[in-house]
Amino acid sequence: ENVFSRDAAKYCFLIANSTGFFCDNLEFNTFSDGLHLQTPLLYPNIGFLHGRTGDDLCAITVGDYAAYEISRGDARGVNIGHIHGHGAFELFRIAGNSPYKVHDVLIGKLSGTVTATGYSIRDDTNLIGTLVGSLTIGELAVDSVSETQMFPSIGSGQIDNIHVIKGTKLNAASTWLKCNASKINRYRCDDFEDSTLGSGFSLDVTGASGVYGSIEFGNVRWVAASGTPSCLVLEAYGTTTLNLLRVENARATGDASGRFLVRTASVAVACIDVESFYGTVNRVYGESGAPSAGCTIKLSKISGSLTYCAALASSPTVVLDEIYAACTSAVVNIGGTAVSPTIRAGRMVTTSAHINAG
Repeated sequence: ENVFSRDAAKYCFLIANSTGFFCDNLEFNTFSDGLHLQTPLLYPNIGFLHGRTGDDLCAITVGDYAAYEISRGDARGVNIGHIHGHGAFELFRIAGNSPYKVHDVLIGKLSGTVTATGYSIRDDTNLIGTLVGSLTIGELAVDSVSETQMFPSIGSGQIDNIHVIKGTKLNAASTWLKCNASKINRYRCDDFEDSTLGSGFSLDVTGASGVYGSIEFGNVRWVAASGTPSCLVLEAYGTTTLNLLRVENARATGDASGRFLVRTASVAVACIDVESFYGTVNRVYGESGAPSAGCTIKLSKISGSLTYCAALASSPTVVLDEIYAACTSAVVNIGGTAVSPTIRAGRMVTTSAHINAG
C-alpha cells in the first residue's frame, strides 16, 4: 500500500498462486509491467494503480513466458478499483492458457493516456487459448493512439461476456473497439459517446476467423462532421461472422455528408437492429460492401434529417417501423436493378418518398 516503484528489471510486482491478495495506491515508472498477477488467483482486492509502464500497468496471465512462469490455474472474483495511465503502454491485459479460465473481473474505471491500447484480451507467447468468463468495466475513458479495446486472436479460446457501463472515445485517430478473436459471445456498452471528429472507427470487426454472438451499444452520442468516418463500422472479412449488432437510443449531432451511423463492408452479419435514432446524418444504415445473404436490417423509431434511412447495395430483408425522419431523397434507396431486397414497412409518418429504386 502507498508504494512507488521504478526501473525494475522486469515486473515491479509479481504475485502468483494467491488468495485474498490486497493492494492500494501503487505507482509505477518502469520498463515492463507494474503489477503482474499469475493464476491461480482467488478474490484479490486491488485499489488504485497508476503510472507509466513500458508494457502492461496491470496484467493477469495463466502462466507466463517460460522464464517467468510460476503457476497456472483459474482466476475468480478479481476486483480492481481504478487503473490510470500516465503514458503507459497498456493499462490492463488478460492472457490465458486453456483449460484454465479467468472467470470474473470487475474494474471500476480505466482512464488516462496510453501509447498503445487501453486494454486487451489476447494470446501471447506460451499463453494459448485464452478463456474469459465476464469482464465488467464501470467507466472506460482512455486516450489511446490505436485502440481503446482490442481482442486479437485467442486461437481456440473464448470470451463469454464483456460489459462496459460507460464509455467515452477520447482520441480522434483511435478505434474504440477492434475485434479479431476466435469467439466472443456478447459485448455491450450501455452508454457510449464519441465526439472526437477524427479518423478512427468506433467499431472495427476484422480478421479471418472471428465468431461473435452480439455486439450492443446503448445511449450512443456521436458528433458527426463531413470528413469524419461513419460511427459504427463493421469491417469484417474472411470467415468472420456476427449474429447481431444492436444500437439503442442513438443521437447524432452535426451534419455529416456521406456518413452513416452503421456501415457494413462485406460482413457476414445475421441481423442489424437500430431502435430509436435522432440526428442529422446521411444514412442510418449504409453499405460499402454487401452483408451476408439472409441478413435482416431492422430500423425503428427513426427521426431527424437524413438523405436516406437505409441505402442498399445488396438484397437483405429490411424491416421499417415508426419512421418519422425527413429524408431528402427517400426512406430506402435501392442501388441498381440487381438489388432486390425484401422490404416490410410498418408505421411511416414522413413526406419523403418511401423507396427510390436506382
